[in-house]
Amino acid sequence: VYGQVDASSANTQPNKAGAPDATTLNNPYSATLGCNGDLWVSDSLNNRVLHYPRGSTTADIVIGQSSFNTNDAPATTTDTTLSNPGAIALNADCTLLFVADSGSNRVLRYRYPFVSGMPAQAQFTGDSVVGNLRFPVDITIDQDRSTLWIADSFNNRVVGLVTSFIPTSVSSTPSLSASPIPGAINSSSPSPTTPSSSASATSPSSSAISSVSSSSSPATGTSFSSSPSTGSSSSSSPSTGSSSS
Repeated sequence: VYGQVDASSANTQPNKAGAPDATTLNNPYSATLGCNGDLWVSDSLNNRVLHYPRGSTTADIVIGQSSFNTNDAPATTTDTTLSNPGAIALNADCTLLFVADSGSNRVLRYRYPFVSGMPAQAQFTGDSVVGNLRFPVDITIDQDRSTLWIADSFNNRVVGLVTSFIPTSVSSTPSLSASPIPGAINSSSPSPTTPSSSASATSPSSSAISSVSSSSSPATGTSFSSSPSTGSSSSSSPSTGSSSS
């Protein structure tokens, strides 16, 4: 059992009726296994994503918060924040992590090595074809076609993206699909752009697929960085299993 002391029905309180830490959960929305039996969990009401090494119920990586002991909802949307994250997904070799950042109306991409407090490498909030995402809650990857499917909840639709937003690994980026997939968007990938405003559940931002880099600053004035935070030395290794270093 993850998030509680044991499986007893008496133990059901969020964060074990206390403050958040590396062993607690508050309304977890999604869980997915890594390539080596490690576990990723979107801890929705704690506004974070957690990584657990194989066989451990204590998380060793937290994304979306500055520490395991905070669960702050972001006052400003940045590359290091999460707001009510929904589904999570990994690419085939577990080097890319995708998170539906539902409360910020976007999907984020993180690149291995994964460490606590790391910034997102890229985001998708919408484009001229699909418009703006509104509270995307679920995502899944078609590995064969490098397609990211997004359940765009408040827009009452599912959107399929066939773009370089889903490279096959950290070292290669596939070309666009030559054969359109029914229902999928198959347009050329635009150049990185800057979000026009910070997103919220009721007022979505408008931007194209954007790489998160030091030269890309959102309208809020927050600089996005492409390098992981150095606040934690724990990382999860897709090739040799999850470990702390």
